[in-house]
Amino acid sequence: MSKRARKQRTPRRPWTWVEEEMMRLFYADTLSTLLGQALERPVGQVYAKAWSMGLAKSPEFQASDASGRLVRGSALGMRTRFQKGNVSWNKGTHYEAGGRSAETRFKPGERGNKFVPIGTERLNSDGYLDRKVAATGKCNVDWKAVHRLVWEEAHGPVPSGHVVAFKDGDKRNPTLANLVLRTRQEHMSHSTIANYPPELRQLVRLVAKVQRKLDDRTQ
Repeated sequence: MSKRARKQRTPRRPWTWVEEEMMRLFYADTLSTLLGQALERPVGQVYAKAWSMGLAKSPEFQASDASGRLVRGSALGMRTRFQKGNVSWNKGTHYEAGGRSAETRFKPGERGNKFVPIGTERLNSDGYLDRKVAATGKCNVDWKAVHRLVWEEAHGPVPSGHVVAFKDGDKRNPTLANLVLRTRQEHMSHSTIANYPPELRQLVRLVAKVQRKLDDRTQ
């Protein structure tokens, strides 16, 4: 059997709650490649997991040099940018799909058999209860965490840099009385490393070690 065939048959390693907690604590302010190294996962899996969990980089990280984002006045990627006046290779062309494409397309007004109405609730892969709030076809827009919706209905939008947490730690209990608003720093201190199991403490220390090495290189 070829190496490629063996690789294709290898089952995908499921995410553990320890890894998910690492993502929640460090994704916002840690380089994704470093987080992938700490979790021993490809960076593509880190990005995909962050998207499914609704995680995003913090504004402070996005504004830093470590993010690699283009900022005003930056020459990063200048040589490969599309230059003013250039004409794209496909200008004026029109693509027409062949085969049975036309007869197998959804007709106007038709929906797939997986469509569910707005208001439907489901338990996502991370154990949180989600509710469908729109029907755009974009998962991260159509589905929102119920505990966040409950908090925002009572108190308004969640402030930047804050998270809505469960007082009793039960993700399936999104009642208002069980929810508390914390800053990211408060949330991290509330989940102090001393309370973590040994495997999580090891990962936390590894990420901190890698981050220190990165800071040393950028100084």
